[in-house]
Amino acid sequence: MPTREYLIRNDGAVLRRDINEYEVAIGNDLVTKIARDVKFKVPAVFEIDGMKVGLGLGQGLTIYSIALNRLVIRAPWHLNGNQILVPNFGSTGTDPVMTVTWSPLAWAPLMQLRLCVQSTAANDQVFGGAWLFAIDDKGIAWRLPIANVHEDCSCCTGLRGAVAAPTSHELVAKILQNFDQAQYNADLWRNVEVTQNFFRVTQNKDGFQTMAPAKPWTTYCTKVATNISALVV
Repeated sequence: MPTREYLIRNDGAVLRRDINEYEVAIGNDLVTKIARDVKFKVPAVFEIDGMKVGLGLGQGLTIYSIALNRLVIRAPWHLNGNQILVPNFGSTGTDPVMTVTWSPLAWAPLMQLRLCVQSTAANDQVFGGAWLFAIDDKGIAWRLPIANVHEDCSCCTGLRGAVAAPTSHELVAKILQNFDQAQYNADLWRNVEVTQNFFRVTQNKDGFQTMAPAKPWTTYCTKVATNISALVV
C-alpha cells in the first residue's frame, strides 16, 4: 500500500503524492562502498574524568576523540637559563623525572587538544591505535612538538599487546589512563629548541603553572591532514 501525501503549492494548487517503498536486498560489500565516504560525527557520547568524548565514523573507521584539558607529561625536566622548567626527553639520567600537568587553557583557550582512540570491533571493543592532535580555531589539525608522536600524530600509549574491553567507554578510559601514566622518551623527538620554547612551566607553592610559548603556538607545530584527523570531533 503506497503512502499518500497531499501538498499545497504557493499558488494554492493541491497536489497528491503517492510513495511506494520496497526493501532491496544488497550485500555488505555494497553497504561498505556506499558508507566509505560518508562521515558522521557526534560531539559527545560520554565523559571521562569530566572530559567529553566525541565519536567520528567514516571510511570504515570508528574514532573516539577525548577533549583533553591537559597533557600529563612524565619525563625528565630541567631548569633553563631563565629558571623555567622545560622537558629534556633525551636526558641520560642527569635530570629528574617529574610528572607535570601541562595545559594551554589559560593562554590558548581556542586550542583544542584531542587524544583519538580507534575501536576496531562492534561488540568486544578492541584498541586499534591512538593519535594526539592540537586543533586550532579553524579546525586545522597540528602535530605538537613532543616526543613519542609520529608525523601523522599517531602516538605511544605505553600499552603492549592486544587491548580490549566490553564497552567503548571502558576501552577509551583504559587508553587514557595508560597514556597519562606512560613516560616520554627521546623516540621521535625532533628539535630540542622548538620543544623547549613550546613546553614551558614554572613552579610555585600552588604547583606547576603552564607558560605561553614566546610565539604563536602554531609556529612550533606542523599541519596534519589524514583520514584520522578528518574524523576528530
